[in-house]
Amino acid sequence: MHMTESLLEWSATITGIFAAVTVSLNLGARITGLGFIVFTVSSVCWVVVALLSSETPLAIQNGVLFVINCVGIYRYLIFKPAGEDDGDNGHDVQHGHVAKMAAVDEKEAAYGSSSTSQ
Repeated sequence: MHMTESLLEWSATITGIFAAVTVSLNLGARITGLGFIVFTVSSVCWVVVALLSSETPLAIQNGVLFVINCVGIYRYLIFKPAGEDDGDNGHDVQHGHVAKMAAVDEKEAAYGSSSTSQ
């Protein structure tokens, strides 16, 4: 194994672990988005290692993960749904239909459920 391959493998491993921890902690959209950026670096490193060592399945897997990570970057750092503000306090992030469902639950709790019998 060449020094370059070993350096890339360790870089891919360390960035992959760091990204997994970052995303799993769900510390808000910005931090999760940064985790996806780090995951992308890991995927690129693994693709290069796989191509240098003729490991086609590893290259394909991480090529697909690269695309998935790019979707994560877009979703958490670029795309802002209508009505969603940038007030990301780092903990209580709700997106899209989840926020709408929470609002419906709050109304039902305040006024009583419409499905209760009279």
